[in-house]
Amino acid sequence: MKDFTRIVCDSNHNHYNMILLIPLFLIWAVLYPGLSFLYIYKNRSNLNNVKMRFSTGMFYNEYKKICFYWEFVKIYLKLIIIFAINYFDSAVQVVNDG
Repeated sequence: MKDFTRIVCDSNHNHYNMILLIPLFLIWAVLYPGLSFLYIYKNRSNLNNVKMRFSTGMFYNEYKKICFYWEFVKIYLKLIIIFAINYFDSAVQVVNDG
């Protein structure tokens, strides 16, 4: 019977992490919000435009016009918290008393 509570990171697992997961994470978590921020920053004078509000309004609708960037600050803070929790949680060893 296999022990599924034990995580084993072999070379194959690390290989797939480096080739697949890390680039996808960078695209999804860093590149997409960064490019969205640059687009909104360049068009910050047209934030009330119907086309802008329809395409990117989810990032700044609940804030004043001068604080349009605050949602991106929140996104990156959440990413830092998620990274820290996952990094430090993997260092904790689970002991089975049963």
